[in-house]
Amino acid sequence: LREFDGHDGNVVRVAVSEDGTEILSVDEKGNFKIRKFDDGTILAESSVDDGTLEKVAVTKDLKQAAYIQKGRKLSVRDVKTGNQIYGQSYLYSYTPAITFDKESNQMASAGTDGMIL
Repeated sequence: LREFDGHDGNVVRVAVSEDGTEILSVDEKGNFKIRKFDDGTILAESSVDDGTLEKVAVTKDLKQAAYIQKGRKLSVRDVKTGNQIYGQSYLYSYTPAITFDKESNQMASAGTDGMIL
């Protein structure tokens, strides 16, 4: 069992790297932290300044994160640098689900209108 401090808001996503050496945490304010799993040393931090995160998906190597803001804005960012890779301002419907495929090279999201991107 590991316990790490460092987020001011609710943590909305936690992921462990495929090799088990790193852990990523993301809070609802858009703060991303990657730590060494064994002792909690912070390896990288980045943040999103444009609103509350609702859903977050992370690649298995912890390099990219896709997230939904206010149910209608989709973005993909480099976790370590915070640079945006992809962004779509307004999705057609509320989007309650987002994920990456097993190889972490494709992302999918699903809306309440039945549309899958």
